[in-house]
Amino acid sequence: MWQKSKLKQAKFSRMPFFNSILMKIGSQAKHLLTRKTADKFTVLWQILPIGLNPALYVRRYRYLFNLKKESRILISRHKGNFATETSKFVFFKQIILIVPLGSTDNWSSATGNWFYEIYSSAVDFFPKHNIEVFFIRDYGSSWPEVLYKKVSKNSHTSILSFIESERSDSMNGINFEHLIRLRKIWRGILIGLIFDSVWPNTLNHAFLLSYMDKGVVIVSIDRCVKSALPRNRSQCGPVFLPISKKTIYQFQKISSSTPKSIEFSFIGKTYPSRVHIIDSILKTCQNLEYKYELDNYRPNYSFYITKLASSHFTLNLARANAQSVFQLKCRVLEAALLGTIVVTDEKRYIKKYFPKENFVYFNRPGTIASKMNKLDLTRSKVQVELQTVAESIAPSDFWRKISDSINSTKCLDLD
Repeated sequence: MWQKSKLKQAKFSRMPFFNSILMKIGSQAKHLLTRKTADKFTVLWQILPIGLNPALYVRRYRYLFNLKKESRILISRHKGNFATETSKFVFFKQIILIVPLGSTDNWSSATGNWFYEIYSSAVDFFPKHNIEVFFIRDYGSSWPEVLYKKVSKNSHTSILSFIESERSDSMNGINFEHLIRLRKIWRGILIGLIFDSVWPNTLNHAFLLSYMDKGVVIVSIDRCVKSALPRNRSQCGPVFLPISKKTIYQFQKISSSTPKSIEFSFIGKTYPSRVHIIDSILKTCQNLEYKYELDNYRPNYSFYITKLASSHFTLNLARANAQSVFQLKCRVLEAALLGTIVVTDEKRYIKKYFPKENFVYFNRPGTIASKMNKLDLTRSKVQVELQTVAESIAPSDFWRKISDSINSTKCLDLD
């Protein structure tokens, strides 16, 4: 018996990848199960790594499947509250946009307020009377109750909300508890926004919402999370956050009045990994200008845009929070609107929007200078092409992608 056990252990040791995964899940599970959690099925989705087959862990973590069984029981209790049956939605007939507490300042164009840009671009794309803005700050902690009353009295077909927070007292947007109550009075589509999907809790919450309700559309701004969601669910992403026509007009004014005085710039947070890359680039490019952000805040948006506009090239480091995950950065679209060529370490997402001839991709810092030099003769032409493409997608591509995602799903029978 001992020899047989030893044989299995030796065989398993030749699979270090799976062994490391199991060790990671074990430590995460131990941490999460010691927390006080109201619903056990919430713990389940936090323990399971998204995108991996749970069958790998059957023998070692049998209690996960007991939790899953309990979760299904809890789900069945609320079955009537979810849009699990096929329904007809006119999904953009009446939209309510929920604005988080921290996104109400600088409610105007060209200020870097993305929720303003979502609202203003929606007005560009749909009739203005179809769009209603709901400011959480106006109602404080009682905002969910006000939202329930508003939805019950009006025929809102879609709610667009930030969904990264799971907390019941969140002042950011809708979570699972809110959706349960909404489904008792409302049968529309929830468009759930994710800005930063690299965090496990964010993906877990999106998975839970999508798993329980076919009327939820997950919009991941930074990268594709299709593999992290249940099958046959609507997912849109990566997609650029919209930039309204008013802001584009402001960008055009800044671009036309700002000379291109910087050859190569970097404006962004300087993580240690980024500093290492910048130092490597400095050995071959002497005119690099970059801005440190104090206290982890981004620079003033006006300063940021002016610096982009004054640059021929700007560096886009697409790794998420210095991790090994690449994201689609809004900087790419902003730079293109200002006629600035992006030098980037990511091309999978960018090439879906811009031709590969219109940006510089590098996998080693030492190759940047030579690739930039190849664009010297066609630089002006590329800058004009970038602006043309960017102005065509900035105001409406966000809404078009969401619409296509809803129409293509097999879970909803849409008009």
